[in-house]
Amino acid sequence: MAAAIGWTIAPLEHLRPTPQNIAAGVVTLVIGLIIVRWRWGTRHVLRVPGTVAPEFDPPEDLRPAEADVLLHGKPRRRDVIATVVDLALRGFIRIEERAEGEGPPTWVLERIDASGGDLREYERKTLAGLFAHGKTVQLAALEPRFFVAEDLVEDELEGDLVRRGWFEDAPARLRSRWATAGWVTALVGIAVTFVLGNLFSLGLAGAAVSAVGVLVYAASPWRPARTTTGEALTLRGGLRAFSSDRG
Repeated sequence: MAAAIGWTIAPLEHLRPTPQNIAAGVVTLVIGLIIVRWRWGTRHVLRVPGTVAPEFDPPEDLRPAEADVLLHGKPRRRDVIATVVDLALRGFIRIEERAEGEGPPTWVLERIDASGGDLREYERKTLAGLFAHGKTVQLAALEPRFFVAEDLVEDELEGDLVRRGWFEDAPARLRSRWATAGWVTALVGIAVTFVLGNLFSLGLAGAAVSAVGVLVYAASPWRPARTTTGEALTLRGGLRAFSSDRG
């Protein structure tokens, strides 16, 4: 009981701006910001100003859906549509308008027996989802049943870019971890403020820890997920410069 005498939880007591307290807070804040910057990611790649020389072939055999996810950091429904169109252009799917009986013409997708050796896994799942019930399917019939396959395709597409070393981790998962680390750090800082304030009158050091945690939490939605390799791909051929949707 004697050891607890003199301890207080009053925050203003621990944040009193004495020279030692201010110095401890500043040093802690600077160290925390240095650590955050070190762990932040690769968006500091040097960009040389000047005219972009476009390359007319996709970098590293880049598919349209892969380019969109790489640029905007998350898969979307339009990436699945882009994959379907790309598969049609490459001869794996035939898309044509057909008359069915006496009704109006409708768009029909037909699976072509082409070699699957050049297919990524998410493209295989796209084909499997489209033609789960036969080699032909009406476009109107896809809406009620293809949405499950779309989720699988998006997950596989994101995972494929992680495995190829273009993303450090799935962007949503990576940013969620940073948000969690931020609020946990902020809570730890409150405890550190109380302990250091009572033991050494250096509560501002703990307040600085909380400030760093709040900053990390607030900035987590913008945490870059691309690796150096992925970042370099966005710079090749003016991929980012010619993107009209900033996402």
